[in-house]
Amino acid sequence: MPPSWSVLLGRGPYTRDDERKLLLDNRIDTLVTKDSGGSFTRGKLDAADELGVRVIVVRRPAAPRGVATVDSVTTARDWVLRVSEVRPADLRNADRRPSSSPRAVPGAIAPSAAPRA
Repeated sequence: MPPSWSVLLGRGPYTRDDERKLLLDNRIDTLVTKDSGGSFTRGKLDAADELGVRVIVVRRPAAPRGVATVDSVTTARDWVLRVSEVRPADLRNADRRPSSSPRAVPGAIAPSAAPRA
C-alpha cells in the first residue's frame, strides 16, 4: 500500500456529522462506496454532498438470466425449502449427519452444466 494511503476501520451506521468529520479530517476529495441498497450510507452521502466531495457508487451487477434472487432472509429460506422439497418439520427432526448421496435440487445448475469461462 502506498505510504500516503490510510486504511480506516470502523463499523457504522454513522451520522452525517461523523462522516463529515471523517471527510474533513482526512482531506478526502473522492468517496467510493458500494450501492448496498440500504439507508446506512445516507449520512456519508449527505456529508459528501455538503462538502462537494466527488462520489463514485459501485453498483451490484445484474443477476445472470435464470438465476433466482431474493431480498430477505425469510424469502431465501422459503426458496430453499421449496426447491429442496424440505419442510420445516423435516428440519426440526433432521439427522445432523451428512447425507451419503447428493440430491438434485430443482432449479439449480449442476457443476457439469455450468457455463464455461
